[in-house]
Formats: sequence, structure tokens, C-alpha cells
Amino acid sequence: MMKANAIKRSWFMKLFIFFLHCSNGIVESAGVPALFVFGDSLVDVGNNNYLSSIAKANYFPYGVDNFGPTGRFSNGKTFVDILGENLGVPYPPAFADPNTAGSRILGGVNYASAAAGILDESGQHYALYNLGLRKFLLAGIGPLGCIPNQRASAPPDRCVDYVNQILGTYNEGLKSLVDQLNTHPGAMFLYGNTYGAVGDILNNPNTYGKKYMLQNFYSFTEI
Repeated sequence: MMKANAIKRSWFMKLFIFFLHCSNGIVESAGVPALFVFGDSLVDVGNNNYLSSIAKANYFPYGVDNFGPTGRFSNGKTFVDILGENLGVPYPPAFADPNTAGSRILGGVNYASAAAGILDESGQHYALYNLGLRKFLLAGIGPLGCIPNQRASAPPDRCVDYVNQILGTYNEGLKSLVDQLNTHPGAMFLYGNTYGAVGDILNNPNTYGKKYMLQNFYSFTEI
């Protein structure tokens, strides 16, 4: 049970992206003045550089394709970087960066921290709604049973099915939560189907310009 709970609280679990609308916002053309990000290593832009943590990405080869090693746990941009570009919002700076102050926070702030998890008592949906936020994207968890450290213990060309089944249970619960939250006046809560999106990439690499995915490293089944 402890192992299941640890998996449920990992990676995408705490990814909340908040969009604010206002008539005279900073980014009038997109109608989105700011982007606030809560998450883990998938969207951390350098917070852990300033924290006492062994989970850091401020060295090569991280950032080899963009930015250099800024603390992003990727070879380049994160999902939130790309989303912000499409919305016309500046990259939200890391909250822990001492320079994140004054006018730098007007376009949003990134609170994501690698290796973060989520607990019931740390949920912030209601508190943020009460502060005036109205547009939320809550991303489900992707197929963690298909990542390398899980695949290492699986049969050849297979994902770890029981891990993905646990995540499926969590994602269904998150969908129900989104439905409940949408009963709040003026609120717009959206569920991001990360599991299905990543699964489609793994099952149909040709659609995305790939002949194979990590030399057929993955075998993914939609839940």
C-alpha cells in the first residue's frame, strides 16, 4: 500500500496550471495575464537550485537543446514553457530564485519543485478559487509504468501494468474532482488527459514523425 501511495503522489500528481483572465491584463491579445505553475520535475524551472535537495538538474546534459542547464529536468523546454509561448505569457520565473520579485511576478510564478508529491492537506484548489482564480488545468498522471526505472523490472517490451492500473484509478478520481469543482460559480476547471496523450505517442510514434519509440522500448495499453 505504501508503494502504491508513493506512486500515486509522484510526477504529474501536483501539476496545476492556473490561468487568469482580465479585461486589461498584461497579455491582452491572449486574454491571459499570468500563469502560475504548481508541480514537480516535469515543470520545475530551477526552484530546486535554491533548495536543499538531491533532485537537481543544473548541469549538462540537461538543457542541451535550449537555455542550458537552468534546473529544468529536460533537454530543453518544459510543457509549461511551450504552453506559455502559445498563450503569449512570459516564462514564469522560479519562486525560490531571489530575483523573483517586483515586476517579475506580474506574469506569473513557477512553484514547481522536482520530487514533490501531493497530500490531501496540501490541495490548494479551494484556497486559490477563494483568492479569485477562475481558470484551472489539472493534469492527470502519465503512464509511469512505462518509464525506464519501472520498465527495468518488467518483461521485455512491456510496461508495468499494475503501476498503470493504480494511476488509472487516481485519474478517474481526479476527473470526478474536476466535475465537483466546476460547480463553483464562474469557475472553469479542465482535466488534462496526460495518460492518454503520452499513450498515443507511445502506441503511434509514426503520427509524431518517429519510426520507433526508444527502439520499441514501450508497450502501452490504454486503461
